[in-house]
Amino acid sequence: MSSVPEFKPCTHRTTISGNSSTEYVRIECRMRTTDELRVLTNLYLDLYPADRRCAVVGVFMHLSSRVRVGLTPADYDMKDGDEIRFVPIRSRTVFVTLTIKHPDGSSFTRTMRRTDRLQDLIDFFIETYGYNRRQDIFMYNGRQVSGEKSPSYYEMDDGDEITFVPISKRSEFVTLKIKCDDGSIFTRTMRRTKRLQVLIDFYHAMVPADKDVGEFIYQGRQVDGQKSPSDYMMEDGDHVFFCKQVKYLSITLVGFIPAVSTEK
Repeated sequence: MSSVPEFKPCTHRTTISGNSSTEYVRIECRMRTTDELRVLTNLYLDLYPADRRCAVVGVFMHLSSRVRVGLTPADYDMKDGDEIRFVPIRSRTVFVTLTIKHPDGSSFTRTMRRTDRLQDLIDFFIETYGYNRRQDIFMYNGRQVSGEKSPSYYEMDDGDEITFVPISKRSEFVTLKIKCDDGSIFTRTMRRTKRLQVLIDFYHAMVPADKDVGEFIYQGRQVDGQKSPSDYMMEDGDHVFFCKQVKYLSITLVGFIPAVSTEK
């Protein structure tokens, strides 16, 4: 029976300092290398009052790279003690204008609230073009969009494009990579509908010594071998991490929160 490392939830410490106009925030978080960075960035965003959260606009930066909150510290090769900074860009409105691109070159544009479900936008597109909902796939930044999520969840901004991909044009195969603690990578192409146990067995056949240790992690969750790449909405080039032992590191997020104006 596999020895699965014990999971310990992330811990954090928040320090706030500053003056009447600006509060400076420093969040020190200890987390798994395979946890989504959303765990950390949400701690920062939760410091904003609920009625002001949709107006927060900026990017999270690690060194010179923009951090995508759906990725993990391992994806950015982060080290213990690394720092992420929140860099404001401009004032953000409650609304965002998005475009869905059709394969024939036409486009469908709509303005919506940042906190609305993307399914509202998708439904308007489906009604306009008369497609069967079950055959629709919508992609943003190389990832399949969930209609239950919002533009805010995907960090969408004005002018961003969502691509419509008819299921008939999507390959039935997907190429996945297993990344190990030592940096080695194993690649395999498989059907999207096959059980991920096929991928796991492939790795164990290559490295028999790891058969009874460790766990396979995708987007911060342990992989269920009975599910398929399609169930996890995996795309070409996605990484599944094999961890012989759960690794933790401390990351600090630095940012600020402007004080609420009392002027009328």
